[in-house]
Amino acid sequence: MWKWILCCAGLTTSAPNPQPARQAPYKARKLYPVDESSRDASFATFRKRLLAAIEKRDRRFILSSLSRDIQNTFGGNSGVDGFKEHWNFNARDSEFWAELRTAILLGCTRESKREFWAPYVFSRFPRGLDGYGYTYINGRNVNVRSRPDRSAPALAKLTYAIVALPSDRDESTEDWHNIVTPSGMKGFVFHKYPIDYRACFKKIRGRWRMTFFVAGD
Repeated sequence: MWKWILCCAGLTTSAPNPQPARQAPYKARKLYPVDESSRDASFATFRKRLLAAIEKRDRRFILSSLSRDIQNTFGGNSGVDGFKEHWNFNARDSEFWAELRTAILLGCTRESKREFWAPYVFSRFPRGLDGYGYTYINGRNVNVRSRPDRSAPALAKLTYAIVALPSDRDESTEDWHNIVTPSGMKGFVFHKYPIDYRACFKKIRGRWRMTFFVAGD
């Protein structure tokens, strides 16, 4: 299961730069943010109301916006009751609100006249790349550090880059992700999780409904 990274650049220092570990270089690729919500006025209105409902924790609006057979996981447990169970929806600390807000704000893509996906990364990620071998850095001038430390020397800066994952990923931590730059240098990017959920919205009988909100590939 591939995940992409919301990155924030750390501070660079003048500390000695150790020789970085390397892997084979590869072709650099970019994936710039996309938001096509405005291509459909009715969806743009729905998206605005959905974000307002997220801010207010408006459970009634969310439930009214779900498809009756919404897919919540790849292993079953579909439907509105499954949604409530999966997200522990009535709990004040349900992770649903933050997950959906992040997915929507990253940008939506229009897949047909009656279908939008959020975030854009899943629909625009190059089809030929293995999701287990690559990830995505969503930010400008993001520092790649020599060590998982914000005071460590910066080996490179990347902007909206699709990057390879090293063959040995044991060095990744909760706060740092081990990646390989296109030039082949292995380093670390500070990141925040979780951003591997994506949602599908379809217009059904004249109303926009969320039909899919699942993590994974």
